[in-house]
Amino acid sequence: MTTLGALCAALGVVLALAHRGVTTAPPRLGDPHPASRVSSPTTQSPRRSRLAGLRSPVADVDDRDEICARQSLEFLARSIRAGRTLRGAFEELVRSQGGSPPLRDWIEPALVSMRGGATLHAAVSQHSPGPRSSSGERLWYRAMSLASRPGVLDTRVLEYAATTAGDRVENRRERRAHAAQAVLSARVLGVVPVGTVTLATTFDPEIRRILTTTPTGAICLGGGLGLGWAGRRWIRRIVRGPSP
Repeated sequence: MTTLGALCAALGVVLALAHRGVTTAPPRLGDPHPASRVSSPTTQSPRRSRLAGLRSPVADVDDRDEICARQSLEFLARSIRAGRTLRGAFEELVRSQGGSPPLRDWIEPALVSMRGGATLHAAVSQHSPGPRSSSGERLWYRAMSLASRPGVLDTRVLEYAATTAGDRVENRRERRAHAAQAVLSARVLGVVPVGTVTLATTFDPEIRRILTTTPTGAICLGGGLGLGWAGRRWIRRIVRGPSP
């Protein structure tokens, strides 16, 4: 779509040049007073659009939560392998890492329920996160709920969940690295049409008149801007990728 926007802008310039060649009489050799071209009042040149970053701030929050989930689940698995129960490992996690966000926000509701006499499984199950929470938080609660079931003491659930969180971070970073070419293309294709139209309308009043006062020029400008905006939105969605 961004490419179509660039083509529309270029088409507008070509049509303006063609119209100029038909309606403007070239000066004759030896004519002391060449035919002057009629131009409309100067209009304001299109401003160069500010190129905002295509990376979403949500990705940074997801990476932070996934890393926190991986580190805390790995800590629990190591503590259990060292001989502690899951509840004892959880209490050790609270003492060592429970004061840092976002883990503090995750474990606080469970701690309140446990102080009231609830088991770890009941406390975690009662305060499962909603659909708008981050993927790391949902993964952490799900792993804790499975690992804390009565009669189950298996570190594989915690280890698998920690590995999943780490893989999500790596996949997200790899996707952003592979999308660098698309981001660069979006920026270049966003600047080139605007720069071309700006130069053309600045140095040639006839092109400016056709693009700003005729229906064909208005269609080309509007179509180019619309397709350019749609192309940037499309590339931004590709860069963000699907939600886990």
